[in-house]
Amino acid sequence: MAAHSSLESLPPELPEFPVTAALLQRIRTEYSEIPGLKLTAAQAQRLWGLDRETSHAALATLVDAAFLSRSLNGLFVMATTTRQGGRVALEPPSGHMPNRG
Repeated sequence: MAAHSSLESLPPELPEFPVTAALLQRIRTEYSEIPGLKLTAAQAQRLWGLDRETSHAALATLVDAAFLSRSLNGLFVMATTTRQGGRVALEPPSGHMPNRG
């Protein structure tokens, strides 16, 4: 099951969804204030009281902005994770396995 990672991947016949700067900031604040927050798309929708389309569009916007990443098991997490040596790494997009040799 492939997840949409950008608004461009939504069918063109869908109307624009009300993803406001205030909504995006609210989601960023929640993730920033709760370290390790991991949410499914349905959990995010319920947490912020959004309809499915608006929730999807907001999550896709934040994935495109590299603020969120979708883990291999479909959870939305902050895109940056501190690794050894203070480096920052992004999780691979859902359904993509890293090329290992």
